[in-house]
Amino acid sequence: MPDSGTDHRPAPRFVFIIGGQRCGSTLLRRVLNTHPDIRFLEPERPEPRSFIGTTAPRSASEYLSRFGNIDVSVFGEKSTSYLDRPDSAAAIHDAIPDASIIAIVREPSARAVSHFRFSSSHGAENLPIEEALTSDAEVRPYDVTKYSVSPYSYLKRGRYAELLEPWLDEFGASRMRVVELERLGTDTTVIEGIHDFLGVDPLPVTRLEVVNSSQAPVPSLSPSLLQELRASYEPHNHRLAEMFGLDLTVWNG
Repeated sequence: MPDSGTDHRPAPRFVFIIGGQRCGSTLLRRVLNTHPDIRFLEPERPEPRSFIGTTAPRSASEYLSRFGNIDVSVFGEKSTSYLDRPDSAAAIHDAIPDASIIAIVREPSARAVSHFRFSSSHGAENLPIEEALTSDAEVRPYDVTKYSVSPYSYLKRGRYAELLEPWLDEFGASRMRVVELERLGTDTTVIEGIHDFLGVDPLPVTRLEVVNSSQAPVPSLSPSLLQELRASYEPHNHRLAEMFGLDLTVWNG
């Protein structure tokens, strides 16, 4: 924002949690939103998706106006649809080229099952899981007036390296942070590291509570399908680890 000549506060910083879906992004948003120097755009649900569509802001100042009169240093948004929409990476970069990007990921087979349960509990899914978790079933048509992205992309959304490549091209690795849900739940210093990444004083977080959990019954997944899923994700996981210098051994077993 331009300097008015009387306001010498540092320029605001912006962070976007871009997904993935069913990976704990809502939990991460809520935890970060408790920091006194960070505020996320409301509402939490439905997600704002500010940079999808014709009403996307064209500048940081235009986007900042959506937050109202809030005295913090970091302004955030969580919209998991962004991860499926490479055009949103370009739109955000055009308006706010120095934005910070956070993607929270999860062992992709577990994510796929959770996604299936979520779609089932919301009435979007009628197939049994063994039929739904196939490449043919993934390309089914869906109601675009209800969903900004397909509710059936169970397999695609676990190929994180492919989805994050457009964001890496736009923002570079230094402005991105990839967080594994499994570490978020077991290592309380992960949030402090994100605070440091965002340039605010690190504050301890001693307790994390599961939010937005799937209500549908846990489906029975055959060992052969689970093994097939894990094998199919191995090259994508390896590429993700190389792209961002991650240790994904937490996904083993």
